[in-house]
Amino acid sequence: MPKAIEIANELRKLADALEKLGENSMSRIAIYIRPDSKEQFLMLAKALPRPIFKMADSTNYTITNWPLTKEGYRDYDKIPMVDLDISIDRKNVCRLVSPAVPAKYECEPLLSEIEERQLTEVA
Repeated sequence: MPKAIEIANELRKLADALEKLGENSMSRIAIYIRPDSKEQFLMLAKALPRPIFKMADSTNYTITNWPLTKEGYRDYDKIPMVDLDISIDRKNVCRLVSPAVPAKYECEPLLSEIEERQLTEVA
């Protein structure tokens, strides 16, 4: 596993290369970091420039520098030049309380065979 200083040095190389492009227009950049442990996640979260915003879904817990709406979604009116997300899989930081089970239904037919034929027959 690489050391933080090694990654920082690689990012500096990228920054130096981009700086040489001067005032040329370019697209935004996205950086996604996926730590394997809670300790790595917290270390990165504490080191990030502020402000940061938190998001959670059914599988990941994410902190980002992309501002969020009141509803907790990314605010597309405030897209950062460098989108930085640090996400950790919930299975790495949470205890599974109740595994997800696909719903199974047992239903009586809504229509009899005669009613179904009546609905599908062309008049």
